[in-house]
Amino acid sequence: MSKNYVRALNSINSPIPYEIARFYQQNELFSFGANPSNSKAKLTESTMVAQTTDPDNVAVLSYPSLKQLLLCRVSPLSFITMVFFSCVLAVLTLSSKRSSMLTQIWWGIQRKEFKYHLQPIVDMRDGHWIGAEALIRWYRNDSIFRRPDEFIPFAEHSGQVAEFNQLCMAMIEELPSKTTIRDSFFISANIPPAMMTIPFVETLSYRDQTQIKIEFEVTERSFSKLDINKMILAMSDAKDKGYSISLDDFGTGQTGLTYLSELPIKKIKIDRRYIQAINKDTVDFIILKAIVELCHSLKVKIIAEGVETEEQKAWLMEHGIHYAQGWLFHKDMPVEAFINEYR
Repeated sequence: MSKNYVRALNSINSPIPYEIARFYQQNELFSFGANPSNSKAKLTESTMVAQTTDPDNVAVLSYPSLKQLLLCRVSPLSFITMVFFSCVLAVLTLSSKRSSMLTQIWWGIQRKEFKYHLQPIVDMRDGHWIGAEALIRWYRNDSIFRRPDEFIPFAEHSGQVAEFNQLCMAMIEELPSKTTIRDSFFISANIPPAMMTIPFVETLSYRDQTQIKIEFEVTERSFSKLDINKMILAMSDAKDKGYSISLDDFGTGQTGLTYLSELPIKKIKIDRRYIQAINKDTVDFIILKAIVELCHSLKVKIIAEGVETEEQKAWLMEHGIHYAQGWLFHKDMPVEAFINEYR
């Protein structure tokens, strides 16, 4: 626990006098106003109880995250007012942050700051590349500007991810003109579950055997919030048009066993969280073994994500998993670098 306190001004120019001290276990995290001189406190398991000379003006609350919240000499009206304005400030701060990020993304799109990298998907038996995953990157001044987890959730919520998808499809279509792509090679593109709809599929053109194969990776995390029956129809229509579908981040959402047999999917990607648990005495490792056994029984192909060590590779191959991606084989790289190293 940090010993650093964040202290407000000793005197607050406000008609609402109050003193707040927040505690976690035995440590004071921060305080506002002057230290209370006429009160003492004792710690219980769930609350900080204050004993003061003015018991009518004491509020004692249970604070779930910090455990304790002690309010000394605060009238009920003052307390309600303070909480109200604190909530308003928090909402405005979050709203401002979201608005700012969406504006930055919009300008980034206009300035062509978003580019795609490709990370090889490898057959571990002989090392050759069977495909690659397209990964969005945000550049500014020739260097990575923001991590994907900092902007992708905002883009998905706002719908700007559709423009990312257009950029990805354009990149994929240009690849055959830059290098010779094997017939079996595929590029996988990430699609949020909410985007896998019939109107989206209707915008897709039919693909024939002469074109590079495209696979949509649908993330499992948000399935429970959607109409699965409509998604099944959309996935089926996409397959009829020549696209394949895989389930990304398997094991991280709430679909799992419920929909694996119902969705028109014959390939999953096991989330790196489970790969990192290999040979460790953890629940995740137990879950990994169950997922592998289930997929083999259902004849679902498995790709392991985030493989970083020879030990992980050996365990996966021993258990019949031949395809993987991760830093053990290759990091993601710009398209030009991918073309130069394509094998």
